[in-house]
Amino acid sequence: MTNGLRSRGTGDSGPGGWRPSATACLPSPSRCWSSTSGVSGDVGRNLLGAIGHLWPAYLAYAVSFSTIGAAWLGHNAITEYLGRADAAFVRLNLLLLLLVSFVPFPTRLVADYIHQTGAERVAVTFYGITLLLTTTLLMVLWRYAVRAKLVRPDLADEEVELLTERLTPGLAAYLVLIVSGLFLPLVAVIGYLAIALYYIIPFRRLTARILPHTPRGRRNRRESG
Repeated sequence: MTNGLRSRGTGDSGPGGWRPSATACLPSPSRCWSSTSGVSGDVGRNLLGAIGHLWPAYLAYAVSFSTIGAAWLGHNAITEYLGRADAAFVRLNLLLLLLVSFVPFPTRLVADYIHQTGAERVAVTFYGITLLLTTTLLMVLWRYAVRAKLVRPDLADEEVELLTERLTPGLAAYLVLIVSGLFLPLVAVIGYLAIALYYIIPFRRLTARILPHTPRGRRNRRESG
């Protein structure tokens, strides 16, 4: 999503005053996997089975890692497009940092309660709402930058529209999955992972490489030949 973006007018930290590092706000594995301290004695004899039993922690961590990674990529693209920042933009940045820093808490809830009927629905719903708020605030940050004319004046309208489209689709999907989580919690968590991977993986670029575009005139000549 950030390939081809020009960085003129932006410093290392971006005009917004904050560009998160790739690891600074990621949930620590120890937060999700602290329950491994109980793997001892009789359980320790079957370590492989004990590790497999912790799959909810792996899944929750993978979803959170991917979601925060997607937010970092989106934030990186936004700051690359900026020409300047104002006070409101910096405070929106701070609010985004607050939500990203909060993600480890619902991550641990999902890891701990995914097995428990009733509690898992609450944990997954709370988790989904947190991810939705994080993604929504990222979009709000970008739309504010565009409306306040903080983006670089030399930026093409097509580039602005492309990033807007890139940041928008996940919102409706999150709403659907939050409702689904009330009935199928595990399906909802896997759906959250799918949304994050959609943001991270450059599908358009991969598709363009696998299926290169052939001009219509050339295609017609090939067909007629």
